[in-house]
Amino acid sequence: MTVAALPLLVALALGQTGTEPYRRSRVDTGIANDPRAHCLWWGDPHVTFQQNQAGNPDVPDGRVPNEFDAFAAALDTWQAAANACSSLTLSEGPRVADREIGWVEGGPNENLIVYRMQFCGNPGNGGEPLVPASDPCWQDQTCQNKYDCFDQARATIAITTTTYDRRTGQIFDADVEGNGAFFLFTTVDSPPCPMGGPFTEQCVATDVQNTFTHELGHAFGLDHTDEEGSTMFRSAPAGETSKRVLDSGTRQFLCDVYPKNAPPKDCVISVAQSELGEAAGGCGCSEAGAPPLLIGLALWVLRGRRSRTGLRG
Repeated sequence: MTVAALPLLVALALGQTGTEPYRRSRVDTGIANDPRAHCLWWGDPHVTFQQNQAGNPDVPDGRVPNEFDAFAAALDTWQAAANACSSLTLSEGPRVADREIGWVEGGPNENLIVYRMQFCGNPGNGGEPLVPASDPCWQDQTCQNKYDCFDQARATIAITTTTYDRRTGQIFDADVEGNGAFFLFTTVDSPPCPMGGPFTEQCVATDVQNTFTHELGHAFGLDHTDEEGSTMFRSAPAGETSKRVLDSGTRQFLCDVYPKNAPPKDCVISVAQSELGEAAGGCGCSEAGAPPLLIGLALWVLRGRRSRTGLRG
């Protein structure tokens, strides 16, 4: 696919109002708040995710739960909510060696969960960027695959890339990358690490389950919200675990968009011819001492969209 960059502050431009229980992600038509833009949704409500077998090396060997368990718990949280009213059924497949995100038409695609332990750009400590500024992967948005590095802002915790049909909003693939280069991911329940550090694996720094419960919302078609109590709220300070629990608005999304014994629901009714495309949504946390904020970046793809939403400080 031919890619052309189109920056877009999704979280700021599409922030939820206080009267909405949730906000859905939409196809990027190039028009802000376009009412004709389709919402994103899975045509097949049976979705399987696969974790990269390397996991996160920062989590100590023998830790219970470990990072794999914590992601599984996030998936279970969504499934438990879906059981009440939704056709969405989730599963976890075998762990894989693959570390490349994205979707290839006709290829052996998977919904991948992976941690990037290197940073693509300027590390901010006087060191040289891993990826030269002249490398065309910056323009192509492929540096994360070429160099196995995190290509978003340092303050972004994780990013979710979703491939969908641009003309209908139907999702075909969703991949999540965790920013292990700048965030210490932990799996303990308590106590929270001190806001100014030190951050260790013996306290809650950036909680794996908290992070991926939120990221899965993006994978299923949710955008960010301004409601501070929501799973999809755009900020997550160090020590937070509240996003492990789905709020009522997020649960309502499951009932409304993926109802039992009925097809998934778009938010635009029209007849359209399919074209494949890519999108991305995600989130990240702030660095110590900075107020966290979710931002977004969208990249226009020839036959679709690739947008990246991040929780950051």
